[in-house]
Amino acid sequence: MEAQISHTAINLFFVVHNFSGAKTYVDELSLFLTGNTDVNVYKVYLKCVGHKEFSTENINSSTCIYLPEKVTLEYDPLYYRRAAQLVFSNYRELRNVILHANMPEQFYFVKEAKEFFQCPVVFTCHFLIGSYSCYDKITGYSGENIDKVNVLEEFVTELADQAVCVTEFGRHTLANIHKLDLNKKRVIYNGKSVPNLPENSKVTKLRYGFAQKDQLILYAGQLDPMKGVDKLIEAFLISNNSFSKIKLMIAGHGYYDRYIFLAQQCIGWIYFMGNLDNDTFNKFYRFSDVGVIPSQCEQCTYVAIGMMQNKLPVIISDTPGLNELITHKITGLICRIQPHSSSQNLLEVDVTDLALQIQYKLVNNAEAKEKAYNQVSVYNSLINMGEATLDIYQKLNKGCD
Repeated sequence: MEAQISHTAINLFFVVHNFSGAKTYVDELSLFLTGNTDVNVYKVYLKCVGHKEFSTENINSSTCIYLPEKVTLEYDPLYYRRAAQLVFSNYRELRNVILHANMPEQFYFVKEAKEFFQCPVVFTCHFLIGSYSCYDKITGYSGENIDKVNVLEEFVTELADQAVCVTEFGRHTLANIHKLDLNKKRVIYNGKSVPNLPENSKVTKLRYGFAQKDQLILYAGQLDPMKGVDKLIEAFLISNNSFSKIKLMIAGHGYYDRYIFLAQQCIGWIYFMGNLDNDTFNKFYRFSDVGVIPSQCEQCTYVAIGMMQNKLPVIISDTPGLNELITHKITGLICRIQPHSSSQNLLEVDVTDLALQIQYKLVNNAEAKEKAYNQVSVYNSLINMGEATLDIYQKLNKGCD
């Protein structure tokens, strides 16, 4: 198929990381941009399981491009180069093209596509290696430990005409590690569209099987050691001795066995709920009492934004990047972190302090709700993120004229 020629609009190719907050980022930006008549959005999905050949479909005013899954499980630069050739062969007539990468692993695809389209590249750095946070928090990381550098991250950062960081800590890290030109990096905090808030959260709470007197603590995210779920369970077990009506809800996917083992002495008060869709998450945000994000390594997480949008009191770990979203005792609570018990290069939540923060918030959960909601409505709005990102596209596109 041959795409229609566009001589005036920006033709934006998002290279999608179809997982976690990076996927939400593309979905949210696409929602904003498709309402702008000057941008045509193309979403490129690489390594699509079940797709045996190149295919496209139109979803919500975006053109979704699916590339077949690769045969081997190993990282194969040739696969990405051939994928770029395939995309270009179908869209070679387009002008005013901009590529937007979202993961270091997309480097070879973007490098090849940039050469074909002769176009600028934007790279958003969503994630950082966990040990960067430790070096910065404890000793001040200067980029001296070259073995910590993600080589593909370095390559794609150098290739990009503009790098977007989702926190000031991310900007600081890229500058130190990759010696990035100051003019090539910009902080744009993640933004999110405002959810349709469920009306009667008390009725919804009952409908999901909880009693009105139950005090609900919510974790939402991957069940991964870097997310600190084990420390949250330990803190809950401490708190459960003082609050007989509290329950811990753990929503997300991952390796359950380890966490079920930790929770077995209190399993009647801990719920493992698996994956939830966005609408269900919003309902749980609304009738829960406290949201907790105890991560060892985190940036501008959409979970925190969603909780604050739904006026759920939030407790986060004092992890660099993540701690930019909350002002302690004003818009939420920040829990202390400490060197990891098994690795000096990692951080972890102080369990005793987390238990104290949870107990405080259960008693004082009316505090900070409105201030957190007002903050996130401004600094993490979809309009703010969309307009700032669109400004980058327009300047890059103008530079190519």
